[in-house]
Amino acid sequence: MSQDAQNRAITSYQYRHVPEDKVAEFVKRETTYWSKVAEKAAANKTMTFWALLEKVGGYDMPNSSNFLFINTYPNIDSTESIWSSAESVAGVKMDQMETGSMSTTTSQFFAHDENWVQDAKAIPEKDFNYVVMIYHNSRYPDSLIGLEKKYWGPFIKKAMDDNQTPQMAWGNAVVLAPLAEDVKFNTVSFDLYKSLGDALMPNWNSKTVFPNKGLTMIGNIESNPRGMSVYRVVKVVSAN
Repeated sequence: MSQDAQNRAITSYQYRHVPEDKVAEFVKRETTYWSKVAEKAAANKTMTFWALLEKVGGYDMPNSSNFLFINTYPNIDSTESIWSSAESVAGVKMDQMETGSMSTTTSQFFAHDENWVQDAKAIPEKDFNYVVMIYHNSRYPDSLIGLEKKYWGPFIKKAMDDNQTPQMAWGNAVVLAPLAEDVKFNTVSFDLYKSLGDALMPNWNSKTVFPNKGLTMIGNIESNPRGMSVYRVVKVVSAN
């Protein structure tokens, strides 16, 4: 039953653009009020994960997203109760906590989390500070996920445990919707790091042996070059 519930969980990736002069208030409201709503939902088991990430750098910044929400729901059809009670949970009126009027949702995707490994020594609250989001497009997304699970997951787990890389965790997910010709990715993977420098230029041990066979197979079924963005972890609420 527990495994079945996990298999049905769906994660929402919501990208927002917040004007520069609204960023401070936006972050304040999200971390002060909406994180409380997420904590309540996690306690009620209607949400298992809530995160606010802020993009580091970018291009066409006035017209593109600079924040990303990642929310995981055990039952995507039972989310209304989370938001309908937001005022009572946060303890303030909606006009004091809402962030919709100071941001624009640029896109939203629904995905299913597939794989996750982390450094055995990792302390998430201390070590998960930056996330490199890597966007893959493949003719065979399920096969790509499977190849990453078979080749990359065990490799990066051992490399992290053996201090061959500064990376602290890795995971991936398959996109459920929307899927269309103009959507340039259908799976996503995420690398977590302690520092921005490590995220931008990870330093591998010279003796590291990469799973080249698996990497070649993955590359052969990718349809176009990968996209990549770096985010700073602003706030996380997790039921785990």
